[in-house]
Amino acid sequence: MDAVHLERRLLRVSERLVPLIAGEVQFWRFDPADWDATLRSVAAERIPIVSTYLSWRRHAPEADAPFAWRHDERLDIHRFLQLCAKHDLLVQLKPGPWICAEEPNGGYPDWLVADSELLALDANNNPLVGYNPPFRHPLPSYLHPRYLEHARRWIQQVNAHVREFLHPRGPIVLVQLDNEPSYCFRDGMYEADYHPVSLAAFAKWTLEHYGGSLNNVARAWNVDLSKEEQIEPPRWPRVDVEVGSGRWRQEHDWIRFREWLLAEHLRRLAEYQREASAKSLLFTVNYNTHIVDGVPQSPLMIQSKTGALGGMDHYYEPPLTGDDLLLIARSAALARASGEPLPWSPEIQAGIWRSPGEEVAYADPTPTEQELYYLAALAFGLKGLNFYMLVNRENWEFAPITPGGAVSSYVIGVRKVVRLLGQLTDFGELEPVTPIALAWQASYARDAYAAGGDAGRSLPYDVMLGAFNALTRAGYLPRIWHTEQPLPSDVAAIVTSTATYMPREAQEGLAAMSKTGIPVILLSEPPHLDGEGQACTVLAEAMHSGFVESQLTTANMLDAISRSGIEPPVSAADAECFAVMQRAGARELLFVLNSGTQHSTFELLF
Repeated sequence: MDAVHLERRLLRVSERLVPLIAGEVQFWRFDPADWDATLRSVAAERIPIVSTYLSWRRHAPEADAPFAWRHDERLDIHRFLQLCAKHDLLVQLKPGPWICAEEPNGGYPDWLVADSELLALDANNNPLVGYNPPFRHPLPSYLHPRYLEHARRWIQQVNAHVREFLHPRGPIVLVQLDNEPSYCFRDGMYEADYHPVSLAAFAKWTLEHYGGSLNNVARAWNVDLSKEEQIEPPRWPRVDVEVGSGRWRQEHDWIRFREWLLAEHLRRLAEYQREASAKSLLFTVNYNTHIVDGVPQSPLMIQSKTGALGGMDHYYEPPLTGDDLLLIARSAALARASGEPLPWSPEIQAGIWRSPGEEVAYADPTPTEQELYYLAALAFGLKGLNFYMLVNRENWEFAPITPGGAVSSYVIGVRKVVRLLGQLTDFGELEPVTPIALAWQASYARDAYAAGGDAGRSLPYDVMLGAFNALTRAGYLPRIWHTEQPLPSDVAAIVTSTATYMPREAQEGLAAMSKTGIPVILLSEPPHLDGEGQACTVLAEAMHSGFVESQLTTANMLDAISRSGIEPPVSAADAECFAVMQRAGARELLFVLNSGTQHSTFELLF
């Protein structure tokens, strides 16, 4: 089978090698008379891939009815795909089930969200309402059998309707699994999902996690249990939760189950796609920004369960700041650490959303800051972008292209990206030079997610973020190391946040690295407990070797790195500017980014 696959971080589509550069064109939201001219303009900008949603709500206004489109000429997906093929444009199809997109119900059919028995519930057993005004709506429980059967039928209908347009016969080469899988932005600690189906799945998952022994669960949680149905998640926040206590373990088990649940939902959607003839396509998945990175959306788990090309969606409220660029840098580093084969942004802001009647206090984006945003994404290590929106539609303004094909001044940044990737045919092989590793402690991230306003409990995670930002601004752009993964190689030093505890395996790994002569810098006092709350002083003892040291501020951290003789590959002597070096063999590429509001002249230090 001529399946789409990756080659040198490009898409291999039959005889073509194509960069993952796409533009969002939601054909069903503007006049079909403008489709041809619009796609001609997209092709003229040398953007190889068009990305578009299909709204379940619009194509299935009635339950158990055939795929509908004849009632509205805007829904004629056949004609749109024919025009894409005419202009030699490939397609990423995004059929949901949920699509967001400032669409009523986020694209869920009215009849689906009217079925009260399958709706997700919060910790108080109230139906959850997701998304943002004015599009707030109920949402289904991801593991409810009736919802899953509806989703399976929807995917079968879509694939049957577009089968002649699937690669290798047609232009569709990518299919997105759901959209920002997060229970419509309601996946907080005590939000989704307390539906009985989810609770039963949690009880089963927990029992398996503890070797099938109810007694093991009871001992770990310090509770009395006589039957599986009594295995319940926490329903309200607590402060002063001690590491290794029964409540602490219960919280962390609930969080890990939620990570599994989101990944399992996507795994099933991928399975439905394969059953419905999408075997020759690549799957994608997009992540939305969370207060805590990777929780409960776990790229590590989702990638392992689906094989999908995952990435973070990136948006900002103007004006663009250095902190917005640091968020891109961190998501790119996390993508590489999670083993993403092609780090990319499935949605990167092009223009800005405008909901009906919405009043905003921020400025409009400018073409210059949009250009900076895209180049920063490439500088920090992303290898693909989907410009969202490439073409204006309802509830959106300032896109690079208007319906009908006219280009706006916002196309300048898009053109620069396309031109750069056209000139650098080996761009996918270039990697940011990252001499420093930052240990990413998953348990600290889970603590921050569960904290519920407890600043002390979230502090170790916040220190991780502060260290990443300080290192990046100083020119070191750290490589993130998930401490649950194998030890990093080819690094000059390791920086880690610490709490009163650190899992024994992480302590032993850091101590082992220090014994090879690699400096290990702790951003607090060394831990004295392991991840079970038991005494563990491996790192404290390693401090006597001289290669593990404790620093209490990021400024002291940077001084310690400099004293070790480790200099950044390149740095900008300006607080508002970033310099990033990428390298592949003897080939180097330098990015210099000015996030300030004024032109700046400054030194680059190599």
